[in-house]
Amino acid sequence: MGEITLGIYLLLKLSIFISVTYLITNFKFSFGKKVTDISKKNKFYLNISFILLLLFLGSYFLGAYNIGLYYLVIILSGKLLGRPYGLILGLIAAMYSNYLGINLYSFALEAILIGVAIDLISFFDLKNIDDKLENLYISLVLALILIYQDDLIVNFIFNTLTFWVTLMIINNYNRKIQLLKDKEKELEDVSLTCNSLTGLHDINNRMSSNFTLEETYDSLVEIGCEQLGINYGGLLAESEEEGYFDIKSFVGLDRKYLKKMKIKKSNLYFGHPLKESGSVIINSLDKEENEDATLFIEDGFKSLLISPIFIEGDIKAIVFFLHKEEGFFSNRHLMPIQTIVEQAPLVIEKAHFFEKMERNVAGLSTLQRTSNTINSTLNLDEVINLTVDVVMGTMGVSMSGLFLVNDENEDKLDLVASVGFPQNEDKEKLINLAEEIAWRTIKEDSPLITDEVPKEAKEKFDFINLMSAVIIPLKVRGRVLGVIAAAQVGFKRNFKEADRRFLTTLANQMAIAIENATIYKQMEELATRDGLTKLYNHSYFQNSLRREISMANRYNRELSLIIMDIDNFKDFNDTYGHQVGDEVLKNLARLLEAEARDTDIVARYGGEEFTIILPETDSEGVVIMAERINKRVREMVVSYDNLRLKVTISIGAANYKFGKSQKELISAADNALYQAKENGKDQTCLAE
Repeated sequence: MGEITLGIYLLLKLSIFISVTYLITNFKFSFGKKVTDISKKNKFYLNISFILLLLFLGSYFLGAYNIGLYYLVIILSGKLLGRPYGLILGLIAAMYSNYLGINLYSFALEAILIGVAIDLISFFDLKNIDDKLENLYISLVLALILIYQDDLIVNFIFNTLTFWVTLMIINNYNRKIQLLKDKEKELEDVSLTCNSLTGLHDINNRMSSNFTLEETYDSLVEIGCEQLGINYGGLLAESEEEGYFDIKSFVGLDRKYLKKMKIKKSNLYFGHPLKESGSVIINSLDKEENEDATLFIEDGFKSLLISPIFIEGDIKAIVFFLHKEEGFFSNRHLMPIQTIVEQAPLVIEKAHFFEKMERNVAGLSTLQRTSNTINSTLNLDEVINLTVDVVMGTMGVSMSGLFLVNDENEDKLDLVASVGFPQNEDKEKLINLAEEIAWRTIKEDSPLITDEVPKEAKEKFDFINLMSAVIIPLKVRGRVLGVIAAAQVGFKRNFKEADRRFLTTLANQMAIAIENATIYKQMEELATRDGLTKLYNHSYFQNSLRREISMANRYNRELSLIIMDIDNFKDFNDTYGHQVGDEVLKNLARLLEAEARDTDIVARYGGEEFTIILPETDSEGVVIMAERINKRVREMVVSYDNLRLKVTISIGAANYKFGKSQKELISAADNALYQAKENGKDQTCLAE
């Protein structure tokens, strides 16, 4: 009867242990995770909660079974939660059972030994042994710890059986969990594969509407982040500074990356070599000793996935993704990214092509507008000024200047227009240096377009901190008209090949416009200028006087007229010849131009007669002007061969009276001239 009672007792005890084990291993917590899935912090709290609960129940409700429950909980904690929870539970159980006086050994050493044993099991590789046999070995070890009991054989067998059944239940639970994880992984892999296909579809859809390189870069990063389910990513591409990559697009990162992140081209990126069709995963960024990742580490990122984008065998861009959890990325993340990276060269090349086309169209449009602008006038001065303005507007440089070949000395260049040149003593120095380089480009028949001027040139131009320069000869049908020069100070430019073609074509347009304006000016001068003296001719004088009379009437302004004649010029010609007479006429013309104001109009009236129209000049002013001319002519010496000759002039002056006609004004000045001749010549008479 006693044996039956003992058997029932042991069977009941075993049933309780099995039930507790099963309930714990299959218990679902309020946060929806099983024991193996929770965090380390929660594992610790859970460990304490279970031991306190079970000790409480064992002490007050289960009576004699409680010491066995302690061992059971130690085993469950060690196997389910892993090291060092077996030892932790062992220590807690030892203290509690020792306190209650239900310990087997002194200080409840058995609980500590079980905790240590269950933790040490993970150090031994028993994978080649069948699960049942493995659990039997473990059970025997644990039962041996409790060997010192009454009914030694019975308890040893019972404990071995209890531990073995417990471990089998735990193993069964773990197999189920692993099976679920494998299924979840399979589903995630399928999901990632679907995402890759979706990503390919997204790329095709989004890229079909993206035309700019910036939009393309943005889409690649955004699609990558969506496929990986993360919030941080970016793309590095070739920088304007040769030999470097910098940030072109990013998601979730601070704008400081635009300024601070710059990676030098090399064999290693973020400390790793990058190969075509290969990505790199770094799951412990803070352990990487590499400057490329400094900003990432500062911002708390722990995991990095980088994929190179190769075009024609060279790395043209690097797409990267970040996560703040260590060990986040794995091989299963590579498929969707690889899909993106494989499509990237095509869409990037498409964007490059589109931008190139767009630049060409923009360039042609600019050329058309520029051509229309500089050809909108045939006035040479206006064309010259427009040329410099167009260079400043289209290139956005710091300064620009136009040099034209001197009409009288083809070995000299004249600065005819400039914008942005220094207005101090440095201007002359700058002009001389620019002229020196301009002649070099003319002789070499090659434009100078440089992003960064050589060191020796920088030293010469150190007074303006010259960084980039453009000097293009202006040629039409092989004839050099001059050069257009432009410079950037303070920072260097990045002239692309398209810019070079554009500037060369622009220079050709400018050269044609300047030549057309020059030809027009020459034709205009032939029509309005006297061939000998280069003063305005009689026809131009009449038109100008008509215009000035109209202005005087409209605005009630003063207007005066001078007509002069060289005294005894016929006798002069008869004595010295017409060539000497022509030299006198030219000398007098130059003198009159020098004495006249910018607003005055000097013309050859005919033969040896000259005239000056003086706007906004009253009677007193015209007399002062005329008498000063008399004096200057008396002082003038005409040199011809060995001759040194002098002449005098008689002047008639008239002030315009409101309402009088042009003919009447000319007649009044002419009559005053006749009066000066009658009064003895070499003097001025004012018409009344």
